[in-house]
Amino acid sequence: MKEMRLSGRDLRVLPGALTVMMHVPVPLAEKRRLGAEEERTIENLLDRFTEATRHVYHRLSEEAQLSRAEIVKMRLEASLQWTLSSEEAKLLEEALDLCIGEGEAGRGVNICFNGDEYGITVQDMRSLRDRVRS
Repeated sequence: MKEMRLSGRDLRVLPGALTVMMHVPVPLAEKRRLGAEEERTIENLLDRFTEATRHVYHRLSEEAQLSRAEIVKMRLEASLQWTLSSEEAKLLEEALDLCIGEGEAGRGVNICFNGDEYGITVQDMRSLRDRVRS
């Protein structure tokens, strides 16, 4: 088990990387085909993560009264204590490596992280990957 504190940027990077791993064709890398168990692991992780971030973002319940810039700012200031199983950590690390390679090549992978709006960079992906690895 890997216990870690996820920053607001991490809250954008984690689901983006796993989405790329599962659903986005990547032109630079020969993306390996995931096994059924790995797909279930990723889907379960995304489901848990979506539910957890929904609670974290709950404090933004007045979103209708906030500008989009204020919502983005508040989400980037959020954080979440998170635990990954060893299999989840391995798959997340692989997904982040894939996204880092695509991002460094200037591919459009950043759209999966709402990168233009949230300012997510390859360095954000590296930061999370390095913490997952440690």
